[in-house]
Amino acid sequence: MVQSGFVLPHWLYWGLLVAVPLLIMGAVALFPSRDHGTPMPAAAPSPVPGNAFTRIMDRVSHVCGVFASYWTVIAVGYYVFEVTARYFFNAPTNWAHEASFLMFGMMYVMAGAYGLLTHAHVRVDVVYVKLSPQGQAAIDVLTSVLFLFYMVVFLSTSWTFFAQAVDQSQYFFGQGYGNDMSSSEWRISYAPIKATMVIGAILLLLQGAAQFIKDLQRLFLVEAPVEARHD
Repeated sequence: MVQSGFVLPHWLYWGLLVAVPLLIMGAVALFPSRDHGTPMPAAAPSPVPGNAFTRIMDRVSHVCGVFASYWTVIAVGYYVFEVTARYFFNAPTNWAHEASFLMFGMMYVMAGAYGLLTHAHVRVDVVYVKLSPQGQAAIDVLTSVLFLFYMVVFLSTSWTFFAQAVDQSQYFFGQGYGNDMSSSEWRISYAPIKATMVIGAILLLLQGAAQFIKDLQRLFLVEAPVEARHD
């Protein structure tokens, strides 16, 4: 299908991804409402003190998660435009669907650290809940080490995907023979999209390191019963 009518410029696509969350977050800060509806999950109070690094990472992960969550507002706009153009003006697009699924992919990796912070990741804890607090803390330390190893691999792989999407003749870190672009008529570059994989992997790795520090503190410094984590 050949798209007709308005085609979203690439600069506007990237501009919306940056501007819309900032505008909404700014409006929420400037004009607080008495009824905010259902708030985004916040990290549960930690039974351990942490340190400056863990507090900074908790804040960064929270802000990045909230920022990426507002991309859903943009997706609604894309699909409203697509439905209106298709059924009212007989001018269907290809870019609306592609713009949305690429954006949701970026949202997934950018919000990963936020999910780790708020214990939103699924965990099978049939045995875990039967352990003592110290036993739970020991398991958390072990799983944190395994998680960090996985995130190093994920970061390395993400960098490879990103570098291969960049023309090596244009950038020193590029490994591709041309800039990787979509095969649709929209022809958007995949390099910035794959760069979010690198950013998301870094955030997850750092948030995992912060969680590892808190797990160690829980293992060696805290003896009182603590609530089970759900990574």
